[in-house]
Amino acid sequence: MAKKKMSSPEFTYLKPPRLVKGWKWLIEWEEFIPGTTDRTRIRKTYDLNRACFITDPEGREARAQYILSEKMKEWSDGTKRKDLAASVRGSINIMDALQIALKFKLHTDREHTRITYSSFTAIFTKWLEDNNWHILPLSAFDKAKAKQFLDYVLLERKDRYGKPVSNRTYNNYIINMRSLFYELVERDYIQENPFTGHKPRKEEQKLRHAIDQEDSTLIARYVFRNNRPVYLAILLISHCGLRLSELRRLRSRDIDLDRGLIILAGNQTKNKERAFITIPASVIPTLRKFELQKIPGQYLVFGLALKPHPTTCCGRNTISDRFREMLQEMKKAGMLASIEGYTAYSWKDTGAIAMVKAGLDILAIQKHLRHKDLSTTQRYLQSLGVVNKDVRDFSGVIFRLPEEF
Repeated sequence: MAKKKMSSPEFTYLKPPRLVKGWKWLIEWEEFIPGTTDRTRIRKTYDLNRACFITDPEGREARAQYILSEKMKEWSDGTKRKDLAASVRGSINIMDALQIALKFKLHTDREHTRITYSSFTAIFTKWLEDNNWHILPLSAFDKAKAKQFLDYVLLERKDRYGKPVSNRTYNNYIINMRSLFYELVERDYIQENPFTGHKPRKEEQKLRHAIDQEDSTLIARYVFRNNRPVYLAILLISHCGLRLSELRRLRSRDIDLDRGLIILAGNQTKNKERAFITIPASVIPTLRKFELQKIPGQYLVFGLALKPHPTTCCGRNTISDRFREMLQEMKKAGMLASIEGYTAYSWKDTGAIAMVKAGLDILAIQKHLRHKDLSTTQRYLQSLGVVNKDVRDFSGVIFRLPEEF
């Protein structure tokens, strides 16, 4: 039997058995080297070169074809080959497997996605090293070890403010690690995802803070005087329902003031679907004053330093941070009594409430905010504390109240 090692950093299917006729006859096929993802070539003669066969060519051919057909049946057993592949691929080092999974996750044009998975992988890798589990084969990392990692996140990890991670962050660890390991399940490196089946922790529903009418006017004027790009941002968030991530990908050519539309491609939106967003007529004159038509069409509106840029968008938190700084300035100057709960995203909430107060139909609001279904819009408005007008105006009698009331 002859063996020849063939490196295979990426999984490839094994080559099927074949009959080799040379100065000696043999059957050749490939197998995995136990404990690795390398392939090895196996060659066996099966006594085909004995004198009794050499002197009987027809018998030799018949014997060779019989052995080949039996070997081919064994090789063609799809279930057996899949189990073999899975067991061998599961023996790959867990650190190497993580890099394979991460490679597929990074194959996206979404910067936030790349940052997220790179960060989670780095944290998980450090934890493996601290526990001396970085030498484990992938198959040895089971659900119990995944639970130990999640316990570490819950009990020992801190957020950027030095506080224990929130239930929402904990749940994000489950979601992102499960998604990362799914890349390995999908490619048969493992059969079961160790991060599947872990119970998420109940998240406390945030009380959304829309900006009240008096504060919104005061804040908008202050932002207008101190930072025009941020003013443009809150204008688009509040009136058009744009998300901060969409603002960062917004290009000058996407805004058509003549038609009153913002048109976003799938690679610019959250759900990766093309979007046609109506610009309220009341805000178009203000948008024209920004002279967006003078910016080259391919330029990002919110580029570096919040200025138009041909290739590089502003930082992920730049708009939010600049807005927060101005809120803090206003509070320090005594212009605002409280800024608790006010964020750049509050402008979307403020716009939604204004639409409800103006009498817009909930279906129109759903379409404008680009919610997938009506229930999402209903939950969204409920989280903002919007009163159900139909219930409030209900005048029917469920039962007659006692007269003394």
